[in-house]
Amino acid sequence: NFETQLGLIKAHNSLSLDLDSEGKTEEYEKEILKTIELAEKLKSLFPDKGEPYLYLAIGNGNLAKLKGGQDKVKIGSKVETFCKEAIKRDNSLGMAHAVLATYYINVAALPWILKTFAKTFLGKLPDVTEEDALKLYDDAIKADPELIYAYNKLGLISKHLGKTEEAKRWFQKTIDLKPRNSQDRRTQAEAAKSLREL
Repeated sequence: NFETQLGLIKAHNSLSLDLDSEGKTEEYEKEILKTIELAEKLKSLFPDKGEPYLYLAIGNGNLAKLKGGQDKVKIGSKVETFCKEAIKRDNSLGMAHAVLATYYINVAALPWILKTFAKTFLGKLPDVTEEDALKLYDDAIKADPELIYAYNKLGLISKHLGKTEEAKRWFQKTIDLKPRNSQDRRTQAEAAKSLREL
């Protein structure tokens, strides 16, 4: 059953984020790998659905954060592929747009040596800017107007760009929305802290 298996994937992903917030790195990685394993299985059973690709993108993105240097780039490069596959199958998956935007932000911030490595060994690296990411976050919100993750990211980018009033609006919107899970509540706490610092 698609919905049952998707629910299980979401549960493992949510648990992994809870473990990460508690600093339990080893358990966090195990849950990420379980998320990826279940998403691969769901993709093989339902290749036309967008959600398996979304959770493969999320899982690989989270796994990349635990790695350094070349491994980070190798694993992280899968995020773009899976996000694009998810969006192609279901453009209404706001989180797929938002995860791709976050990946692009991280690529734009890579040190030149890792960019050189990626181009040499992976054959390509997206030539992207913060503006490309902003557009994707906008797409994410259009697809899912209640996506706390995207609003907070827009706040952080606006803050980084020195657009204080804009950042305040995004952080306030993040706080005002109804959280869907424990990660949303943590994101709202971060947004409240960011808002106080402005």
